[in-house]
Amino acid sequence: MRMKDKVVVVTGAARNNGLGIATRFAREGAAVVILDILAEQAQQSAEGLRKIGAKALAIECDVSDKRAVEAAAAQAIGEFGKVDVLVNNAGIGGLGSQGSVTEIAEEEYDKVMRVNVKSVFLCSQAFGRDMIARGEGGAIINISSINDIMMSPGQFSYATSKGAISSATKALAVALAQHCIRVNAIAPGSIENANTGHQHTFAE
Repeated sequence: MRMKDKVVVVTGAARNNGLGIATRFAREGAAVVILDILAEQAQQSAEGLRKIGAKALAIECDVSDKRAVEAAAAQAIGEFGKVDVLVNNAGIGGLGSQGSVTEIAEEEYDKVMRVNVKSVFLCSQAFGRDMIARGEGGAIINISSINDIMMSPGQFSYATSKGAISSATKALAVALAQHCIRVNAIAPGSIENANTGHQHTFAE
């Protein structure tokens, strides 16, 4: 129970990789806050964590919206009194931009950058303020991607956003080090889930 008495916020944790992250923290003894725009699934996932004995709270939140993020931070801290760890996991792919880079819609690019990058900025601000105010340190973990350094066709928007996350991680680490807040990024390869199943299907 390495995370006993710790409070962990995981964005985009209603399902898929985020739920896996949240579940592991819960099994290590942490109280877990699920932030996700998918309200019903978030509630179901939180209930699943409670069934394994964890404290869990689901909050509907558009992590690309400043007001929503600040309201979620206030609710999470109001419920548990603090946040020790923030996992910026929420993210979306290229929304169908598998064709030519010259055909990607501006709206699609903007949405990927809002959800994948702006959310890291907003959530790190909102929860970082509490970590600084408490003076007990903390940790922020950003989920980048192997696509930061190894490209795949049709991934312009996604790869750009993950490169930005990797750079933002370094900047945050420097800015928050004086407050004993560690900031790291994880850059996984493709993980099979409901969104990426097609990438793991091979012809016989």
